[in-house]
Amino acid sequence: MAFRMTEQAFLVLLALADEPRHGYGVVRAVEELSDGAVRLGAGTLYGVLDRAVAAGLAEASGEVVVDGRLRRYYRLTPEGRDAVATEAARLEAMAANAQRLLTGSPRPRPSGPRSRRGPRWVVRRDRGPAGFGSPEPEPELEPEPEPEPSPEPEPEPEPDSGVHPDVDPDRDRARTDHPRRRPRPLRPVLAARLPPSLAGGAR
Repeated sequence: MAFRMTEQAFLVLLALADEPRHGYGVVRAVEELSDGAVRLGAGTLYGVLDRAVAAGLAEASGEVVVDGRLRRYYRLTPEGRDAVATEAARLEAMAANAQRLLTGSPRPRPSGPRSRRGPRWVVRRDRGPAGFGSPEPEPELEPEPEPEPSPEPEPEPEPDSGVHPDVDPDRDRARTDHPRRRPRPLRPVLAARLPPSLAGGAR
């Protein structure tokens, strides 16, 4: 059966550490051990004693009749003494830690040889040739490529005005107006063959 080591249970078992005691004697011993902070009632006291006996931490050591009343005495078993010692060590360590925190003193280092650890290397498995446990070389920074110049837009073709730039209309007009290039009049033979409306211009 699991025994819950509360503060009251610890004080009850601690009261039985030096000698067997009956119920009233345990109540007085607990009050002295706690400097009057813990006062046990009959129900709480005998509840702790029954659980300690069931767990094998305490046992009845005898009964005595005093003034017509029966007094039963209890004592610790070896298992109960070990349980009280373990709880006392835990409380002592807790009190030491509390004192250290309150006074600000450094925490004592544990005695014994300590293993020396070398520098810690960070091993990344996503990188390639670096071996296990060896430092990785720092990556080289490559210069960023300069942006290529954007091509200039091609000029849009101008609408065709019907006049070629190499053709000079004034020059062509001069050729037509030159007296040597005027059409010659038709011969009389040809003029006779033309209709009257056209024959007049052939004279």
